[in-house]
Amino acid sequence: LWHKGSGSIIKRVAKGLKYYTTGGIGVVDVRDVTKAMCDLMESEVVNQRFILVSNNVSYKQFLTDLSEQLSTAPPTKPIAKWKLVVFSKMDWFFSKLFGTKRKLLRTHVESLYSFDHYDGSKITHSLPFKYIPYPETIRRVTQLFKKEND
Repeated sequence: LWHKGSGSIIKRVAKGLKYYTTGGIGVVDVRDVTKAMCDLMESEVVNQRFILVSNNVSYKQFLTDLSEQLSTAPPTKPIAKWKLVVFSKMDWFFSKLFGTKRKLLRTHVESLYSFDHYDGSKITHSLPFKYIPYPETIRRVTQLFKKEND
């Protein structure tokens, strides 16, 4: 749970991060995703696609919010994109040299510096649906992390 995807971000923040990138992400609680799926299956809505995003937030804000809940120092320094590009190239080189799995692809670097804003309001107009507030999601997930890692 804490070794892949968003769980690995929480694990890394818990260890402390000094740097952040200038991009951003769309955040949604997994409980909202499952509720939306169930509600849509039980509704008259058919042949529709929905983007589920409760908040668009910068990486700096996201990491700071996680840090506050995990009682760790928030990141304070932006890291230049070119540095991560260099790390990505080094990662490629070492993966070829030692036959290891890549950890930082160039596409990952690009996404860390992009901030696409997503509109998740369509479902709130189609169904009586309300997103779980972003702070509540951060609080719940960090509490679960602390409980499982103490």
